Amino acid sequence: MCSTKLKFSPLADDTNILFAEKKSNKLTLNISKSCFVIFHPKQKMPNYKPNICLFDNEQNEYATLESKEYITYLGILTDKNLTWKYHIDTFSLKISKTVGLLSY
Repeated sequence: MCSTKLKFSPLADDTNILFAEKKSNKLTLNISKSCFVIFHPKQKMPNYKPNICLFDNEQNEYATLESKEYITYLGILTDKNLTWKYHIDTFSLKISKTVGLLSY
């Protein structure tokens, strides 16, 4: 591994990197497929919005990671407040489309 401060969770073609330190280095990521979420209680909003930049070896320049409201991990949509809202909404939409197809 490239860092002793990071916890890697590889699965199939996805890898999640977890860390609680202020800095890490020597990472090579696909920047276009990378994003971040800051998890926090709904009633305790963060005081700042970080700007996370990583060096993109393919473009040979720094790129800013996109901040997201939720992420998908192992097929489960997890939002920034650790609620089930996005997962339930997405699952409900899939079910309603399937039920609609079956009714014909």
